[in-house]
Amino acid sequence: MRMSYFLILPWFILLSSCIDKNIDVRNSIGELSHMNPEIPILNWRIIGPFNDTTNADRILTLASPLHNLNHEIEQKDLIDTLYKQQKGFVIDFADLYGDRENSVTYALSVITTDKAGEVAFLVGVDDNIRLWVNDALCLTTEGSRGLRKNQFVEKIFLEEGDNVIVAEISNGQNEWEFSLEVATIEHVRYNALIFDYYGNCVNPLLSSKDSLEFRISDFDFLPATRPSKLTIYDFDDDRVMEQTLALDKYPKVSLKGLKEGVYRYTLVLDADTLDGFFAYGGLDKVYHRDKILEKYRHNKQTFDLLSPYVKRSDHLIASWVTNAKRQDIELERKIVYCIYKILEIVHKATKGPINESML
Repeated sequence: MRMSYFLILPWFILLSSCIDKNIDVRNSIGELSHMNPEIPILNWRIIGPFNDTTNADRILTLASPLHNLNHEIEQKDLIDTLYKQQKGFVIDFADLYGDRENSVTYALSVITTDKAGEVAFLVGVDDNIRLWVNDALCLTTEGSRGLRKNQFVEKIFLEEGDNVIVAEISNGQNEWEFSLEVATIEHVRYNALIFDYYGNCVNPLLSSKDSLEFRISDFDFLPATRPSKLTIYDFDDDRVMEQTLALDKYPKVSLKGLKEGVYRYTLVLDADTLDGFFAYGGLDKVYHRDKILEKYRHNKQTFDLLSPYVKRSDHLIASWVTNAKRQDIELERKIVYCIYKILEIVHKATKGPINESML
């Protein structure tokens, strides 16, 4: 079922009525700082579910609760309730409505701040959302998806005092969830390597025929107006490859001529430097677990350094294989990191005794 999205909702009237009745939909972000850089928005007013948005413009202007008004609309099971997120900062609409398909609901809130300025909204949603801040449409999505933390990162200007937030969340099938956190701009930039913030290598496990690909999802957070410099290093920190690329036009880098193995890279942008790891050539060609363990089984110092990374990689690779090696960038990134550390230890051990401080 395709939702109809055409209405313009009088959000300020709606939230004013909530506030006047002392309904707690406020969320303070006064503690947002470099010491507390990410604050979840927990207090909401939820109204729904609707089959579409036809009645929403009228119903959303009414004071809560709406239970006595249900007879005035076609939808008999309308719920109007206060909601505080309890399940990992995620609003799970199945808690309110049960399993429903092809439906839409509204989540309304107020974010209070003691000073005006730009912040980052970290949004997760299953399936689609339209998000208004102070009556301005800030985010709209299309297509089915599962919720992931920080799925969408938006730079938002908040006024001093109360800021009205309205989210229209539609569901196709299965799960129906939504989350919103507010973060400092600096926090988002600092976490550039965390997948689903705004930039990362999107194929850390690649075959010898693949190109290395980077993703910049929001150039407002991670400027890349000038050509970016990519440098690839081996275990001795020697440069094995350098290339300049325009990420907004050509995000892929050919690795032709590079030996199969696991590498560290840095990517220098306008104001930031990203770094990370990737495996080139496939795990079966670059990582020989049993041979490594057998070789160092009687070398306690090296074996003790290897063990935690081997155990962790065993768990991660098993999960990856169980899911038919389906692409999961965050999982692949963790696998490559562990394999890099294992091979780094092996490389250094070939040159003599090593300890943890050398890694």
